[in-house]
Amino acid sequence: MMLFEPFEFSGMRLKNQVVSVPVVSNLATEDGFVTDNLIDRASSPFLPQQKRRIKEKSE
Repeated sequence: MMLFEPFEFSGMRLKNQVVSVPVVSNLATEDGFVTDNLIDRASSPFLPQQKRRIKEKSE
């Protein structure tokens, strides 16, 4: 099995074997908006969830 060939994992068919581990990427903006860098990181076919920062909104 080659790294960039499709394969099945737990009933899911993935386009390759590239996996991104769950880490805090800090690639969103301070306001929590998605950036191009965050979109690029999400191109991995298997991306376990990462930590999310929750910020209370103050008025």
